[in-house]
Amino acid sequence: MTATLMPPKLPIALATLATFLLSTPASAAGFNCAYAKLATEVLICQDDTLSSVDEANARVYSAVANALPGFRKHAYHENGRQWLKARNGCGYDAECVAHQYVLHFEYMCNIAGDQLNLPDCKGVSTASNQAQPPATESYDIVGTIGVDRWVTDPYLALRTHPSTVYGKRIAKLKNETNVEILDTTRTDGWWFVRTSNGQTGWAKSGAGDDGQDRTWIHTDEYE
Repeated sequence: MTATLMPPKLPIALATLATFLLSTPASAAGFNCAYAKLATEVLICQDDTLSSVDEANARVYSAVANALPGFRKHAYHENGRQWLKARNGCGYDAECVAHQYVLHFEYMCNIAGDQLNLPDCKGVSTASNQAQPPATESYDIVGTIGVDRWVTDPYLALRTHPSTVYGKRIAKLKNETNVEILDTTRTDGWWFVRTSNGQTGWAKSGAGDDGQDRTWIHTDEYE
């Protein structure tokens, strides 16, 4: 028996995002559903909201790619490949798939900005509030990733939420890479940061309420 999609699993963020997208025909995914094989692809083709969002995702992705200069396109397409891998990794989990779209729209529309004025990007910042930090003063601080050297393949995880339990990993921040620090107001050591390719998320900076005297994001101001 084929499982059916449970609409309540779709987060409010995606439902809000969908209301701002251009009207599209039902089940108009950004790929040919006749060739859908992966569980995530089947899920998208079965749900009108996810299907419409996927088509809008394809429109925005192409529009931004066409507007980028050559030296930025490589990083942009690499991010797209990594995102697609993360989305397909959700399987038949509607909430996981929906959240991946919210993150990807935020990333693409941040790059598009006001210059492209894409209709599909209207309201995206409101729709993806769960991936945004609290409103704070603007920071202009750069931090360097410095994971313990004795850790095998050391990296610091960039997550959707400030938690290793429910925050999904969206990137690996390798040693010696730099990030822009956007928010440091939490007392548990989680900072909201932006990578060099414009991706935003939460990363553990080090010492917090857990009392561990360790640092994983090094800056002149916080050391």
